[in-house]
Amino acid sequence: LPPTVLITAQCDPLSSDGEAYRDRVVAAGGYAYWFEEQGLVHSYLRARHTVGRARASFTRIVEAVSVLGRGEWIW
Repeated sequence: LPPTVLITAQCDPLSSDGEAYRDRVVAAGGYAYWFEEQGLVHSYLRARHTVGRARASFTRIVEAVSVLGRGEWIW
């Protein structure tokens, strides 16, 4: 399995799926990290230009993709 970083919104009915997926990846011997964005809702990235927490999350996502793209694991 490829290294996996999952970022979910706290106020999203699918949020717990991120935790469950992380657990399954780890159980299968892979590397996975799950982070839940507190106070954010489903589709929050649409507000990344106007909401500070959404912008901060977008930055975390971009950084995670960059790190994984370099073949690194820092979590």
